Amino acid sequence: MNKTYRVTYELKGVRIIDVTIDSNKLPDNFDVLSPQEQDELLYETQVFSVLHAEDIDYGKAVSVLPLRENLRVVQ
Repeated sequence: MNKTYRVTYELKGVRIIDVTIDSNKLPDNFDVLSPQEQDELLYETQVFSVLHAEDIDYGKAVSVLPLRENLRVVQ
């Protein structure tokens, strides 16, 4: 009988995403916002996004939980 586990990793690396937005939805001060604030705004207003590149340098398993047959995590 097979058993499924959900493994959660803490990652370190780089992910580059091209985000398309309606430019009319950006605030006038967008260029002076922090990268974190810009990212949140882009995420909230995106029309779509495409993963351009990803390079994960390090991954550490931080959780391993067995799944039931209905794919709900057992805690």
